Amino acid sequence: MGRAVASGSASLNVQVKDSGSPAQTAKGTVSLTIEASLPLAAQTSVLPKAAVGRVYNAGLAAIGGTPPYAWTLGSGTLPAGLTLDSRGLISGTPLVTAVGTVSLSFVVTDSGSPAQTSSASLNLMVTQPLGRNDSIATATLITNGTSNASISPYSDPSSTGPDSDYYKLTANPAATVNVEIFAARLFPPSPLDSVIEILDGTGKRFTTCKDPIQAFLVPPAVIDPNPNDFNDTCINDDDPNTNTTDSSLGFQVPGTSGGPPVTFYVHVFDWRGDARPDMLYQIQISGAN
Repeated sequence: MGRAVASGSASLNVQVKDSGSPAQTAKGTVSLTIEASLPLAAQTSVLPKAAVGRVYNAGLAAIGGTPPYAWTLGSGTLPAGLTLDSRGLISGTPLVTAVGTVSLSFVVTDSGSPAQTSSASLNLMVTQPLGRNDSIATATLITNGTSNASISPYSDPSSTGPDSDYYKLTANPAATVNVEIFAARLFPPSPLDSVIEILDGTGKRFTTCKDPIQAFLVPPAVIDPNPNDFNDTCINDDDPNTNTTDSSLGFQVPGTSGGPPVTFYVHVFDWRGDARPDMLYQIQISGAN
C-alpha cells in the first residue's frame, strides 16, 4: 500500500503462509510495472461569454498529473462580480462596470510530489444582457457563435405567461443551419428542459429540419424512413445523441442557392415550465449569416 513516486518495472519474490498446523508455505515471482502518469495539462480552451446581471458559472478543466487540482489566477483581473475558487469554478454575477473583454492566465497545480503546474491563457467577454425577447416582434438578432441567456418560466410583470426566448437569424437559401442548446451540459448543470422550434415570421414551423430523435424512434411511433433527410417538422425536445434533455436541430434553409437571404426565428422554451430560479442556458448557432 502506498503511492508510487517513480515509473518502472520490477520482479518481486513473494511468499505466502497459511494458518494451518503445521503451516504450509508457497513461493513465487510476480512482475510489477508502474506506468508514468500523463503530464498535467490545463484543458479549457474557451470561456463562455458572461452578461451583466446574469448569474455566471464556468468550470476550468485539466488532465494528467495527480488529482486533486488547485487553480489560481496567474495574471489579469477577473471582471467585477466574478470570483475563482480553488476547484477552478468561475462564478458570480458580472457588474455593469465589467462590460468588455479581459485576458486572463489561469494556473493549475496538482497534488504530486514534486507538484506539476500548467497554465491556460483565456479571454473572458462580458456583454450587456440580451433583455426580454419573448415574441417574434422583440426577437434578439444573433448570428453564428454561442450566446448566454436565461428563461424564467413563470409570469412576471412584463409578460402575460411563462417566459420564452425568440432569436432572429438570416441564412442563405439551401444552407444548413445547426441550432443547439446547452443547459444540462453546463457546469454546474441548469434545470432547463429545453425545447426549440424554428419558425417563419408568422410563427409557423418550417418542415425542412433534421430532428435527431427520428433515428431513435421505435414502433409504434411513426418512424421517419429517412432520418438523415431534412424533411421533419422543425421542433425538438431532447437530442438522444447527448444523453441529456438538451435540444438540437439541423435546419435546411428553404429556397434555391444564390437567392436572397431568408429570415427565420428560433424559439426556445422550457418543456415543463415549472422551475425556478431563472434557468440558464447557452444557444449555439452555426451555418447562419
